[in-house]
Amino acid sequence: MAVIQTHARRTDPITSHEAAEFNETRRQSQVELVAEKVRRYPDHTSAELAALTQLDRHLVGRRLSGARDAGLIYMSACKRKCRLSRRNAMTWWPV
Repeated sequence: MAVIQTHARRTDPITSHEAAEFNETRRQSQVELVAEKVRRYPDHTSAELAALTQLDRHLVGRRLSGARDAGLIYMSACKRKCRLSRRNAMTWWPV
């Protein structure tokens, strides 16, 4: 697991640091959840993965990027028609 990096300035009050740490922990668990769904359901689009996780599609998109940056998954070089949006979309695969 990566080192937790909070999003609060040194000059912010302690409550801001506590909130940032809480949010970072939640973000990391969401990244892990999305990466697990990609391992279980490879070749799915972000919209399809969002439906499987019951998380907001935009949140899943951000967490897919986080999982990619962590080296857990990668985006396919090929696109296909999404089963939900009926638009061409990139798909995700586990490393």
